[in-house]
Amino acid sequence: MDTADTTTISHEPETVGKQPYIDIDSQATSTRQTSPMPGPKRPGGPRHKSSIRTQDSFTQPHDIERHSKLPYFLRMHGSITPRMIVPLAFVGAWATLITCISKFVYPLVVSDLLLTVLGFVVGLGISFRTSSAYERYADGRKFWAQLSQTSRDLARHIWIHVKERHEMHPEQGKADLLGKLTALNLISAFAVALKHRLRFEPYAQYEDLEPLVSHLSTFAGEAFDPETSEPRPKTSWKRGGEYLGMTIAQSNPRKVIKRSKKNLGNLPLEILTYMSAYLDAISESGQLSNGANLASLNEVLAGTERVLNTPLPIAYSIAISQITWVYVIMLPFQLWAKLDWVTIPGTMFGAYIILGIAAIGREIENPFGRDENDLPLDKFCQALQDEINVITARAPPRIEDFVATEDDTIIFESGYASLAAKSTEAIRVGLRARTNLRAGGHAPQEKQETLRNFYAEDARFQGQPELVTLFSGDAFNPSLESSVTKGAHMVPVLNGLMGGEGRGVACVGNHDLDFGVLQFRHLRTQCTFPWLLANVLDPALGEDVALASCKKTMILEASNGIKVGLIGLAEREWLDTINALPPNLIYKSASETAKALIPSLRAQGAEIIIALTHAREPSDIKLAEKTPPGLIDIILGGHDHFYNHQIINGTHILRSGTDFKQLSYIEASRTVTPASPTAPNNQSQPSSQQHQPKWSFHITRHDITRSIPSDPSTLRLVDTQTSQLKRHLETPIGYTHTPLDARFTTVRTRESNLGNFVCDLMRHHHGADCALMAGGTIRGDQVYSPGVLRLKDIMNCFPFEDPVVVLRVSGQAIRKALENSVALVPALEGRYCQVAGIRFAYDVSLPSGARVKWVEIGDQPLEAEKSYTVATRGYMGRGKDGFTPLLVRSEGGEAEEIVSEENGILISMMLRQYFMSLKVLRRWKGWGPSMGRHWGGVQEKLRADGGGGAVDVLVVEPKQQQQAHKHTRSGNLKTQHSGGYDGVDTDDDDDDDDDDGEGLAASETAVAEGEQEGRRMTLARSAVRHWMRVAGIKAEQVETVEEQDTGLLLPDWTRGIAPRLEGRIVIIDGSGSSNNHGKY
Repeated sequence: MDTADTTTISHEPETVGKQPYIDIDSQATSTRQTSPMPGPKRPGGPRHKSSIRTQDSFTQPHDIERHSKLPYFLRMHGSITPRMIVPLAFVGAWATLITCISKFVYPLVVSDLLLTVLGFVVGLGISFRTSSAYERYADGRKFWAQLSQTSRDLARHIWIHVKERHEMHPEQGKADLLGKLTALNLISAFAVALKHRLRFEPYAQYEDLEPLVSHLSTFAGEAFDPETSEPRPKTSWKRGGEYLGMTIAQSNPRKVIKRSKKNLGNLPLEILTYMSAYLDAISESGQLSNGANLASLNEVLAGTERVLNTPLPIAYSIAISQITWVYVIMLPFQLWAKLDWVTIPGTMFGAYIILGIAAIGREIENPFGRDENDLPLDKFCQALQDEINVITARAPPRIEDFVATEDDTIIFESGYASLAAKSTEAIRVGLRARTNLRAGGHAPQEKQETLRNFYAEDARFQGQPELVTLFSGDAFNPSLESSVTKGAHMVPVLNGLMGGEGRGVACVGNHDLDFGVLQFRHLRTQCTFPWLLANVLDPALGEDVALASCKKTMILEASNGIKVGLIGLAEREWLDTINALPPNLIYKSASETAKALIPSLRAQGAEIIIALTHAREPSDIKLAEKTPPGLIDIILGGHDHFYNHQIINGTHILRSGTDFKQLSYIEASRTVTPASPTAPNNQSQPSSQQHQPKWSFHITRHDITRSIPSDPSTLRLVDTQTSQLKRHLETPIGYTHTPLDARFTTVRTRESNLGNFVCDLMRHHHGADCALMAGGTIRGDQVYSPGVLRLKDIMNCFPFEDPVVVLRVSGQAIRKALENSVALVPALEGRYCQVAGIRFAYDVSLPSGARVKWVEIGDQPLEAEKSYTVATRGYMGRGKDGFTPLLVRSEGGEAEEIVSEENGILISMMLRQYFMSLKVLRRWKGWGPSMGRHWGGVQEKLRADGGGGAVDVLVVEPKQQQQAHKHTRSGNLKTQHSGGYDGVDTDDDDDDDDDDGEGLAASETAVAEGEQEGRRMTLARSAVRHWMRVAGIKAEQVETVEEQDTGLLLPDWTRGIAPRLEGRIVIIDGSGSSNNHGKY
């Protein structure tokens, strides 16, 4: 629904006044510890932060903490370009040789067909090489992530759960503490030892590892020999060859292991053995009651060794390399005939692309080394040690250190002490409110009440004036709940949000009038705050009287004495979208109305002027531009579904979002113009300057999120109303003489009589040329048998909350939309359209996008360039489910919006109002003449079309009834004596007695019977589906139901509907024959 706005004003004499406002949107509307372990030694001495080492740009793993601003194509760190210098030089020389021979000796030309064939094979080979290499790289990162997770869990487990036995003896407790620290060092040692093992560094005497394992007896430590463990120095030729990627210069990475004279063992595995011994000892001593598992670390060890020792099979590597070089060598032979001398650079460019991709695969195949593209294992090990240092920085926390403290804020501004003074039940109510879960979804109104109470009651706002809550309309609709209650459920919610009489004001929105002016007036009288509307007049009510007898303006006096002038304004456009308005309404320009009425507010002492509007943002901007600066201080607008604040012509314009998802708290401050020293008492200054102080606004936006708890009292109110809705849902609202087919196998593959009825209703309600409704809109997936239709049938069958919109599109767009509708047949896709005002045929044997054979609109062939008006769902108007031809302009499409989502109503409410129009006994007293005229016209159009129009039945006056008849869903007739039954006529859902939420719904007996009947029907449908599967009958083979003579007694309280199939959708099979699935 649309926006709303809130406020309060405080005043400090002579200088500045503050007025806090809440703008309600309605739309129901320390330093870091470092590791003691250094990294591996590097040649060149220690590094300084200011030094730049060119060597690191090409030989060290990528530093994830560094950021380069160079574009990727200019970066050298991590690039394979240096490794491509020698291959490209060879390829360039080869291409030059072949080109010169072809130019001066004999043309060496090969058909470029070979280029295509070989290119395909080479592409497959390189793709396999690269994807296999990346899989190993990803596996390596996955195992190291598993190592980090397991190490954190194990460190936390040891530090918290291993008891320090200080109570036995202080020295014993100290020994336990040091034992825990030793175990935590072993966790770091495992990670560092694994890093070195994966880099073929098998010893324990490395700079970052020796401090962690020097006290352990290990094979790696005993095998250390300085003569064999130190790598031999590299010559400049060898370093240059490695840099250029020449395999002849590369050493065997396992050379150090091969040179060892003793058994090197497996250092990470030996560390795990020591860790297991520690865990066994503390378990035996009773220090650890729940054991810790080291299996995950062993899994990491095995997994990383698998990645390291399982390269691509050598046969694949050789074959892929040979195939790639054959392709590159053949390039100049195939290019020379067309490129001449350009063959040389062309061949080099092609070789760079092909050989470069192959080189990338070799580069990332082993992710554990020290190359630029390898995993930064040194950083990972350092980060793990830092995290263990954080864990051990404080003693294991005790529960009394963090639970029973004053700073323990448990539930939104409520600390431990304040909650401890409450009862257990009160605490549980608050916890339940915090979850904000209820039937039907979230209730942001409950959270807005929490914020309002915060600003009104919190100690930090003491001394501020009382809050004034302002609301910009669209509270009573649209929502699924409103389809049941006709907006009545929002009255107590709004009364609570507005803060009591004299503390709030609202502006009328278009959706507040969806159930007619009489219903709005009825709901307005139950509100404890006024509704404003100044520029829409109803001459039937008298001269210069606003629609629904609303006030035009009013003055609220804040608790600090400041008078706030308010005016309610609407835009012309949304008036045209409401079909049930009284005739001959007079619309006046919003800006002219403001200029005419605001001076009288000023004359009555209003010191600040607020315009509450229900209009789109462009209309509010126009209002600010066309009124003199200072006439309106702030415009609080609704109707748009977004949050925005701007200043136009010195006037603030604020819109506070949608669906109660945002709220604005506004403090207004004024600066009084000082008196002129030459004019005592300010008599020489213009009156406009004396009486129009400068106002500034401090606006705080609040987004309603899960972190904000629900107000307990509002939550109880919502829960009460939700429970009452259950009884409302059993209320009979209409009658069908024919079975209504809502099965997925029907509405998603062919014409449905229920789809026809709803599409006809959409079309005639808005006076559109045609209607399109995705079959997925109908969610009942059952056949509604002849008999009474209950409110729950409509709500379950049409649960979506996107309204009906009307678009103007071309005939070509309609045809494309129909093509999208049938593109995936025979799949049961929700995009399959039910239609009205349209007949079309499609051939399922044709390819998708070309299946529609012909289309008629209004019995005339579709004209591709002609514009048509289409009633459809807002979901489809946003281009969802492939309906891009219907995408509206505001979303980047071409469809013109005549009735937008902001102005449309839900299908469920459209059905509700139509069935209300069919009633002949105990009609709703809020059914005004305008509603009667509109829906009477819709009935006539439906009958004229021969569609799902109403079936006239004999009307029996209530006073002549001796027995009351009630139809169940199954069609059985139950009889109960009048005066004591729970049927239709005792108290109707459309009677005025629904004001308190009690009189509308069926009784508890009816609810119980309805639930029992619903369970029986669910079991029956389940049994039928089971036996259909046993018999081998597919659901799509069951023909569409036809009109039947059920023999049931028709109801005397309403006319029924009898929609039928009309051959609107013609299905052509591959042979050319058609199957309309309908009657003519």
